[in-house]
Amino acid sequence: MPCSRTLSLEAASSGEAPLQDAVYVSSVNKIFGVSGVYLLQFNSATGLREAQVRIASPVMGDARLVYHAATGMLYASVWNEPNLSDFSLTHPNKDVYPIDPATLAVGARLNLVSTGKVDSDFTAFRMPYWGPKWIGSSGNFLYVQWSGADTNFTYQWLRVNPANLAQVCTHAFDNTFGFTSEQACLTPRSIGTPRVYVPDPRGQGVQFGPIDYNTDVQWDICDMPPYSPIACEWSDFDGLIYAVDGVGSLLRINDASTDNFTAFNLTGTITPAPGSLLPVANACRLRYSFNDGLIYLPCMSRNSVLIFNQTTHQSVEITGFESPVDIVEVTGANPKIWAVQSSPSQSLKEII
Repeated sequence: MPCSRTLSLEAASSGEAPLQDAVYVSSVNKIFGVSGVYLLQFNSATGLREAQVRIASPVMGDARLVYHAATGMLYASVWNEPNLSDFSLTHPNKDVYPIDPATLAVGARLNLVSTGKVDSDFTAFRMPYWGPKWIGSSGNFLYVQWSGADTNFTYQWLRVNPANLAQVCTHAFDNTFGFTSEQACLTPRSIGTPRVYVPDPRGQGVQFGPIDYNTDVQWDICDMPPYSPIACEWSDFDGLIYAVDGVGSLLRINDASTDNFTAFNLTGTITPAPGSLLPVANACRLRYSFNDGLIYLPCMSRNSVLIFNQTTHQSVEITGFESPVDIVEVTGANPKIWAVQSSPSQSLKEII
């Protein structure tokens, strides 16, 4: 007798999506995140997803996100799209895209290669790596870490004025970085000439340099062996840079020019529950909170968030998360701190 099978499909009930990055925009009081090449809008009070828009096409890719106060726009750096030697698709649109946070209208990509300041070798074997990755904002400018090599070991840093693309300039071009930054950071202009700090796990340190110049300069490095930092953040608490190595250490740079740093064992700063053993606290990023002056560290594979006190050097571990990869803070009259989760069931989860 014939065989039959019934296929049952059950849609996800929450309508959430795994996020790679998220930012809060106070002018519209919304949180925006990126999932693949989609921009998602969330209610900043409830964390509920409200809207989405596709940033670029095709959709096989990743994005990072920043809010640029000078233009009042969000900017997404889209990269890691298909290799033309393996897929019969149009040229991947790896570039930086503006999005209006009030309307979610996606503008024309900046087409940074056309400025002549970007390495534009389009050979087939290079396509998986070439493109913009981490993106930051300071003053009138965006700062873009652009991968430009088939080995993924060479990076350009671009300073981009989105209101005047003729002002694009190439900053450091370096072939020593081990891979693209999970999280770089920019120091605020209020404390002098801003600097960019870039984790260099391959070189076991943090590379840094000024961000207000128009010509190539040799960057300095704060040597930090045996640690291999993967993410860093500026702290308003003491005006210093903090970094994590992803395997249990928080690193405070006391003086980058003299390689003076202090290492805190994150696992050792946590008091475990009675009778329990605490595995390595493997923070993948870190964020300073202007709401309470603490440092928040998402531990993706532990499904937890560490809260580090810069006075006592002790941590509290908050559990119950699902693959947290970042932290986003809501400021103003109703402050909140959310874990940004790489989870299909809940994109944002409040840290209480």
